[in-house]
Amino acid sequence: MEKPKERMGNMVSRREFLAGSGAFAIPFLAGCSGFGFKANEKVNVAVVGIGARGWDDIRALAKTRLANIVAFADTEIAGEWTAPARKAFPDVPYFDDFRKMFDSMSGQIDAVLVATPDHSHFAACMAALQLGKSIYTEKPMGNSFRDIQIMMDMAAANPKLVTQMGNQGHSLANYYQAKELAARGYFDNTVKVVAHMNNPRRWHKWNGSVREMFAAGDSAPSYLNWDAWLAQRPYRPYNINYIHGDWRCFYEYGNGALGDWGAHTFDTAHEFLDLGLPESVGMINCTGWTPVVFPMSSAISFKFPARGPRMPACELQWWEGVGNLPPLPKGYRFDAKSETPFIGGVADAKKTKLNPGREMYRADGTVYQGMSHGAELFACDGSKLPTVADCHPEGASEVPHIANFLRAVRGEEKATSPFAVAGVLSQVMAIGCIAQRLQARRLVFNRAKKRFTGADVNLANALLDGPEPRREWLRYYKI
Repeated sequence: MEKPKERMGNMVSRREFLAGSGAFAIPFLAGCSGFGFKANEKVNVAVVGIGARGWDDIRALAKTRLANIVAFADTEIAGEWTAPARKAFPDVPYFDDFRKMFDSMSGQIDAVLVATPDHSHFAACMAALQLGKSIYTEKPMGNSFRDIQIMMDMAAANPKLVTQMGNQGHSLANYYQAKELAARGYFDNTVKVVAHMNNPRRWHKWNGSVREMFAAGDSAPSYLNWDAWLAQRPYRPYNINYIHGDWRCFYEYGNGALGDWGAHTFDTAHEFLDLGLPESVGMINCTGWTPVVFPMSSAISFKFPARGPRMPACELQWWEGVGNLPPLPKGYRFDAKSETPFIGGVADAKKTKLNPGREMYRADGTVYQGMSHGAELFACDGSKLPTVADCHPEGASEVPHIANFLRAVRGEEKATSPFAVAGVLSQVMAIGCIAQRLQARRLVFNRAKKRFTGADVNLANALLDGPEPRREWLRYYKI
């Protein structure tokens, strides 16, 4: 693809041609992945959400030397939050609404990177896919179970488009080791996986006080496009506590610690144990609950049925919150700041949090421990576990996650966390968020129908669907 002509970074007014029904009848054209790329040709990438995590992703894109960054969109495009990206790339045109960006520049874009709040991943991704663009989105894929399902269905209907979720460990040693261990039978007869993230989170500052979550008399700053920030969600007045990362605190906009860290801790266990969707979910404990913001601490139990002769029924536990530690296996290694592991059966009295990670328990008593992201697994009993170097003496094909995506767009390799894989993982996390929101002791889930069953499940099923989208956003629900 040719690099588009550079334009100065000024706001671009929105065209009105999408008002007609032809907005949905867009053929599969310029964004066809693997087609039209010459050897070593760069991918033209637009970025939606350029502050905070988006800025990290922009720098990662630049480091790959595989992409031309051709457009920016952010609802706070003129604010200080997005200034680093704008200053670093002064010639990249920018917009305060991704719809304006696509109206103006669709033909110059091959792929789109989305790093917005969880709830707005959906609309930006669907808009890009409808236009024939490949997609890289931050995790989780979406805020609601239904939104994630539609994204998966859209990706399945357009198999030539590359999709990738941004759980970076899926392109690092953790992924390649786990894939090989599963193939060699090390994960056979796994009956329990325990994952945890016990660090302080943004909502802990309110200590469960709903009054402190909503500042009175707020008005949106002039540089914020509040309507576009809400995306498909129902209109609500601006609240300063919704923006700049605090959106993750609220059920309606974020998926809490589970949606943020589940994708970095139990992602490979979920994929290579072929867990799929749970048959039930319920709370183990919960403190500091509110109806709008995630609890101060909680633990969730997901139950999965047997999936084959070497895959018995399995429980996945998720533990979050300072001091809310799971029972630990003998030989658990504490990762101290000195990086000197501490071996012990239980946490000592001074330890209130664990390094984010997971433990995998086999029926024979064997336990594998791993940290988050790209960290490899090891056996808690001290026995040697094959490493990536052992599995691949010639060297694992480990590349940065965004580079894997860009090479997949060019047809050179396969994406390691496509929507077909990442979507089900994201749906498991969305189901867990519903259990947290309802303080549910046990909800039965029909894996085939993808609905909760039993008495008093109307609210739980409504939460699977999420809030009804606003009328002007309905077009993104079409496949």
